[in-house]
Amino acid sequence: MFVPLCHIKYIREGVEKYIKIFESQTNSDYRKKELQELQYDIISEFDGEEAASEFINNHLENDRFREVAVENAIDKKDYDKALDLCSEAEKQSGNYRGQTDKWKKLRYRIYEETGNTNDQKELAYEFTLDGVFEYYLKLRKLYAGNSEDTGEWHQVFDDILSSVIKPYPKSIYTEILIHENIKPELLEYCKNSSYTIVNYYQHLLPDYKDRSERNFQGIFNANSIASKRPGQIQRGLRFNTKICESVRE
Repeated sequence: MFVPLCHIKYIREGVEKYIKIFESQTNSDYRKKELQELQYDIISEFDGEEAASEFINNHLENDRFREVAVENAIDKKDYDKALDLCSEAEKQSGNYRGQTDKWKKLRYRIYEETGNTNDQKELAYEFTLDGVFEYYLKLRKLYAGNSEDTGEWHQVFDDILSSVIKPYPKSIYTEILIHENIKPELLEYCKNSSYTIVNYYQHLLPDYKDRSERNFQGIFNANSIASKRPGQIQRGLRFNTKICESVRE
């Protein structure tokens, strides 16, 4: 709320004095970033693009500024600089996956804009193994778009499935099976985790209608017995109702 008033010299001087004092006194990284962003907003509003860009480049430890710097580099088609900024940020992010993924996604965008399919494949593969279905679709398209890659895709696909099912199946495993209409493996998954049939029953039709319904009957019977225990009646009724609704659909 101070920024619009900073066109008045004495107000701007007072605000910037406040920023410097509090930035030097605080031990909070979050607070320092807030103060830096306030200073940036003032410079951006009143001092022009060049001064704002210089401020950003001097404060790249602030994620907001680094993102702006990456976007500026992409706009200018200075892709090497943009990649360097992303790679540095990934190293600094360490094991914080949420932060690392942000920079990886920007890197992927750069590879798309530069037509770098090899690095797109590598990064999309990483995201897929991390369970990001959106990048599985991107990876699949990269291979499907080139007939010479068809044989390689089969190997890559097998590697993905064997990786995302161990040590336990990630949610992307069933997303892939459903997308690719691979019903035998989906049925096997439901057999090993019987209650999941409620979620995946529709995707097994019509090929495995009888087997699915036998699965339902087994769960229904087991749940009916369990629900006779004290405190389980309502839970059993709710679950059995869900089963009936799934079958009707």
